[in-house]
Amino acid sequence: MKAMLIHFDITPGKQADFEAATTQHVHNIRERDPSYSLYNLTRDRDCDTRYVSMQLFESWETQLAHQTYDYVLEMMPAMSACLSGPPTVEWLEVVA
Repeated sequence: MKAMLIHFDITPGKQADFEAATTQHVHNIRERDPSYSLYNLTRDRDCDTRYVSMQLFESWETQLAHQTYDYVLEMMPAMSACLSGPPTVEWLEVVA
């Protein structure tokens, strides 16, 4: 099992747009990609423009495949339009 944390900083005033795009994306992943056992979007409780996506998936190969799916590629422009800078990614190995 592998995991990722993706940190997003959103342009002020774009939070609702980001949440709308990402909520649909999370729904698609949960419905269509059985290699993901967890796919959530969280918001920092102290900073309303800071979000973290938490992901748990079978393997690095399934994560690479995930990046090529039409519904993933279609969501990217809407999400990217809300970012104030590039996201940061933590690649994690699940221990227990």
